[in-house]
Amino acid sequence: MRKILLVGIMLFALTGIAFAEEMNLFTFSPFNLQGDTIYLMSRQDFGLGIGWTVATLYKDVIEIRAESVFPIVGDGSNTTLIGAGFGINIPKLIDALGGTWLMPTITSSIGILGLYDFNSVSETDEIEPAIYLTILKVTF
Repeated sequence: MRKILLVGIMLFALTGIAFAEEMNLFTFSPFNLQGDTIYLMSRQDFGLGIGWTVATLYKDVIEIRAESVFPIVGDGSNTTLIGAGFGINIPKLIDALGGTWLMPTITSSIGILGLYDFNSVSETDEIEPAIYLTILKVTF
């Protein structure tokens, strides 16, 4: 049941993105990937992630992200977690507040994710909370 609910939320989010972009409420970013450091809160472990900023809101300060995470060590190190979340682009936030970001080549962001292990055979179907940190971004 939770998988069906998750798919429904994702479909609703995608259609909402299309309408909001048409109304110029945010920017859609189809070609950008980031390498992220992820802290998996419930496992108390770190992982590496490949993230994609799907869209940005409010002058590119708030990011909506899709993420694929690979835990480094521990019991779940052979799994892949997939999810989505929200983050803040730190240089854009400083610019929006009237400040000046002193390192223009470093565009870091930080945020939270909800991750799901689709390979899990457990009956709980829990969404794993995580925190991500991006240091450098490459945009095509």
